Amino acid sequence: MPDEPYPTKVVDGEEYWEIPCLVPKESDPERGAYIFFAKPLDGVTGIAGLIKGDAGKHTIVDTDIDRTVLEWNDPTPDFAQFVETVPGSDTTSQVVKLQMSQRKGPPGDDGDTVLTPTDYGTPNAKDILQVNDAKTAFELVQQRVVRSHWPGSLSNAPSGTTATFQLGVVSISAGVYKNPFRLHINAGATVIGSSADLKVDIVARLGAADGPIIGYGAGVAGIQTQRTVVVSGPPAGTSVSNADYFVAGGAAATVYLMAEKKSGAATYATTEPWFSVDVEYV
Repeated sequence: MPDEPYPTKVVDGEEYWEIPCLVPKESDPERGAYIFFAKPLDGVTGIAGLIKGDAGKHTIVDTDIDRTVLEWNDPTPDFAQFVETVPGSDTTSQVVKLQMSQRKGPPGDDGDTVLTPTDYGTPNAKDILQVNDAKTAFELVQQRVVRSHWPGSLSNAPSGTTATFQLGVVSISAGVYKNPFRLHINAGATVIGSSADLKVDIVARLGAADGPIIGYGAGVAGIQTQRTVVVSGPPAGTSVSNADYFVAGGAAATVYLMAEKKSGAATYATTEPWFSVDVEYV
């Protein structure tokens, strides 16, 4: 049996080397760490630190990250590192910040989806896809863009006119618009009376020369010559659901611009008529 370097002592059936040891009262970092066994109160201690140091400053990690975005095929190696932005000391916490690369993913493969217009119904030129009312599928619809229409020619009421006179007509063929629509009127005319004893209104009517009013220009009684401008819209109080004031999808539409004498003994004539209509979907 080899010689043992220290005497053996048995405590509670366990063997220990009995080693003389000197422990300095002042801490000396140059001496390194040590483990010390003692026997206070007739027992055996475990491992214990003998000297408690002063509280130090902890390192703070900046939550902002400096990212360098790399293309998927960039040869630059990926990297991640903490760099010191504020040096630490006995009174100041060190601050570090993460610098790292972030690489884009490679391009994906092209898909093979092909949209076929006939998969969604019977297509017409310039139709577009939209989500249906049930929000379950797509459907083909006509683009809802504002369009204008105007007459090929306009007429003037001749001198001596005593009653209503048709100034012009705008016609829209059936099938031009698939969805219900309203017509906004842009119109006007100059009314010249044989005297100031008259009142003539310029009126836009839908469907017939005496049809529902969709635009109105009220003349002023007692003025011999006046420019009357038509304001678009049905009479006040008209319900938005009143079918008399909009055109069904796919239907034809005709708008009549009329000079309508309302009162007075004078006759009248018109000049410089103007007339067009804009389409608004409902």
